[in-house]
Amino acid sequence: MLGFRSQTPWSGAGAEPICGDAAAAVVAARKGMETPLTAVAEAFEELARRMEADGGELRLGPFGDTCALVSVLFSCLGMAFRFAEIEYVAKVNDLIGAAKSYGTLNDILDKDVENDCVKKQGSHSRNLRRVRLGLGLIKVLFEQFLSTQECSLYDAATTAYGQVCAPFHSWAVRKAVGAGMYTLPSREQLIVRLNETDCSVQKEMRRYIDASSPIIDYIDNLFLSRSISLDWGEEDEGRLRVRNDVNWFSGDRTWDRYGLEESGKGGRWRMAISSGKDGEENGSEKWIWKTVVLYYIESFR
Repeated sequence: MLGFRSQTPWSGAGAEPICGDAAAAVVAARKGMETPLTAVAEAFEELARRMEADGGELRLGPFGDTCALVSVLFSCLGMAFRFAEIEYVAKVNDLIGAAKSYGTLNDILDKDVENDCVKKQGSHSRNLRRVRLGLGLIKVLFEQFLSTQECSLYDAATTAYGQVCAPFHSWAVRKAVGAGMYTLPSREQLIVRLNETDCSVQKEMRRYIDASSPIIDYIDNLFLSRSISLDWGEEDEGRLRVRNDVNWFSGDRTWDRYGLEESGKGGRWRMAISSGKDGEENGSEKWIWKTVVLYYIESFR
């Protein structure tokens, strides 16, 4: 069982540490992870074996511990997935804490259904749903990454987000994520950050895909078996609005700026995005995309 201890977090090439209270539960998970992808794949294989041994039930404690490891994979994707990483860690922390009161994922759903709060912001069921989306996002990203040798990380991540998360996000969030994709590392850089080789990364990604699939399906069935649809998103969870949409010219650069704010019970974040073209080079336009994410987390529920 992961503790809420303060240890030095794992750090790979180009990966940045997570700051704030939301990181507490995953700090220990990162300790000594020389090959984070391998560690995550092994953990999900063990979780799938435990679920089978427990008669198809998934215990909350081991589930939370295993999901905590996935935050390292978000870190390796850089700034483009920074907010997703922070949010994911917060939701996992909630489930780890809930393991003190609930034995299984089934118990969480039963209690929230009884209290009519499955979709309520801050409920364990809602947080479970968000964690499941995070697991699914990584799974589809890996599937796309392995589809061809020519598939870039940008293409893989864009497709994965479009399939898994975009249907549940508002226009403003989709716009922010789309701009952030331009900050993703290259295919080669990701392999280096994962401390894998071109051959080993394919093997370990496939292991994660195979091991996480039954876990993801199990979570989906928990909701569907209770006649709870899986198509609820931002409109059910908070208020997201565009604060401003300003174009301005500075020197030889034209920029578009979007200031976004999400507010709701329990949390608030702000995001600013800049993108533009930087004059001409050798007779052709040279496009420079910049994404700056400025977030302030008041609290997570």
